[in-house]
Amino acid sequence: MENKRVFAYMRVSTSEQLLDRQESALKEWQGQNGVEIPPQNIFADKISGKTFRRENYLKMKELLQSGDILVVKELDRFGRNWDGIKQEWEELSQRGVKIVIIDMPL
Repeated sequence: MENKRVFAYMRVSTSEQLLDRQESALKEWQGQNGVEIPPQNIFADKISGKTFRRENYLKMKELLQSGDILVVKELDRFGRNWDGIKQEWEELSQRGVKIVIIDMPL
């Protein structure tokens, strides 16, 4: 993964919930893959996954470019609505962004 920009996205549904499990999984993934994701490339939202109109997700999405890698712990952290997930996945893929779901290696 040399010379590729790597981003991470985490999400919980409410402000009371913690990102701990996702942060731990991300650290473990980085160690296993010899990748260090810069703090400025890690984005998180505390909002329902029913919509992709999430402040930090949208900020990250603006930065993503062809060749970048987006790491997410679980598919449901990416989103809750299957049609929305497919649409976002397709859009990012068409832009040349590779999406890695840690708990769903393909």
